[in-house]
Amino acid sequence: MTQASEEPRGLKGWLLLVGLGITLSPVRILWDLFKIYLPAFTDGTWSVYTDPASPDYTPHYGSSVVIETLLNVALFLYALLVAFLFYSKSRFFPKLYIGLLLTYSAFTIASAWLRTWPYPDEAIFSEETIPDIFRSFIPCAIWIPYMLLSKRVRNTFVAVPLEEDEEPV
Repeated sequence: MTQASEEPRGLKGWLLLVGLGITLSPVRILWDLFKIYLPAFTDGTWSVYTDPASPDYTPHYGSSVVIETLLNVALFLYALLVAFLFYSKSRFFPKLYIGLLLTYSAFTIASAWLRTWPYPDEAIFSEETIPDIFRSFIPCAIWIPYMLLSKRVRNTFVAVPLEEDEEPV
């Protein structure tokens, strides 16, 4: 015997959507790093907001941008790891993917806070951030139960071959 259940198995069905998201995640994060964060360091914004002699000096702006950039770099590396685990069909994939989904949601909240840190009069939960936070939980509501309950996920990532003399449970 090789598996408790042979079907469904493989990177098919709904796992194709997971794979698409996993593949695009590092690309999207890298895009954000180059489109949003890199210009803050290269277009003069950094010196305008971090130089105490500047009329536009904003306390905590520098810390906020650096922390958010570092978090994005860490998220990029984590997303690359999860993509590798997905395509290698590692048994660690489902748990680390769930962790990635929860990390995205936590990061969305942290990012909203970091953006308001230099501006104490701005609300963390605003018309702009509430929809982003809500949207970050939608994939959690869909894919976490799928990772935990799907036979395809269990057979593709979690199931291990049975020994010849073992009975399926």
